Amino acid sequence: MNTLRAYEADWNDFLAASRELGMASTPTGPVVSIYLDQLARRGAKMSTIQRRLAAINYRLRMSGSDALSARDEPLASVLQGIRRQIGTARRQARPIEIAELRELVSGCGRDPKGVRDRALLLLGFSSALRRSELVGLDWNDAGDGDGWIEPVPEGLRIHLRRSKTNQFGEVEEVAICRGAYAATCPVAAIEAWGAVTETSGPVFQSVDRAGRVGGRLTTGSVARILKGLVAGASARAGASTNEIASASSLISGHSLRAGLVTSAFAAGLTAEDVMRQTRHRDVKVLLGYRRHATAFVANVSGRVGL
Repeated sequence: MNTLRAYEADWNDFLAASRELGMASTPTGPVVSIYLDQLARRGAKMSTIQRRLAAINYRLRMSGSDALSARDEPLASVLQGIRRQIGTARRQARPIEIAELRELVSGCGRDPKGVRDRALLLLGFSSALRRSELVGLDWNDAGDGDGWIEPVPEGLRIHLRRSKTNQFGEVEEVAICRGAYAATCPVAAIEAWGAVTETSGPVFQSVDRAGRVGGRLTTGSVARILKGLVAGASARAGASTNEIASASSLISGHSLRAGLVTSAFAAGLTAEDVMRQTRHRDVKVLLGYRRHATAFVANVSGRVGL
């Protein structure tokens, strides 16, 4: 659902840009090439440009027309030029790994906001849910969200009606075990949060300065909360303003999911173990995390006598 909403916004941007540039709104190769070139000139990232093209092609397919091929001219030459100009490297979210997670959890207060943040950190990390899935959780299956949580003797079962890779399929399930340590047990954190808020409707809700619980968090809220927690931990450690900004700059809503994957590989778990929790369908996506986590394991630079 989030992908479809993003595609709709991208399509509306194309229509607005076409009017502004005095072009026809029919997405032909030349028209789309000019639009993408203008996006690059305005400072758009390559990932944004590729998504805009995907949104336009989605619209074409839904109307019964053929999608535009990035291999055909003039689109091929324009995209090649954009890649040379701005590159194709994606800005990777910095993973929040175990040691940092413990530090962030210890900094959460005992007020409603602190209790919520602790639950968000620990459930987000242990489940490896995408941020849209995390904020879409309800306390039970009677809600209107994209999933719900079920307490079981072993911990929690998370049931997902929809996800990025499963828009219309069967309900997916993610299991969460009880933690070995009370301070970092995701199940205990959720139970504590449930004691603060009503256990109906959205699991993760906004909390104002007076401690009043409000509506469902948005995906953007997750990143803002994480950045704030990281900045707070850096400040408590005596970091400078620049160091605080640097520490939180690459934190995003994806940092908890990336952190579990990285930590799992560092702990020696297999790709199959990790994929069972993250629901990745392609093992190639995980290889970058494994390279980062095991970069100093049997590394030749430390074994040649330097």
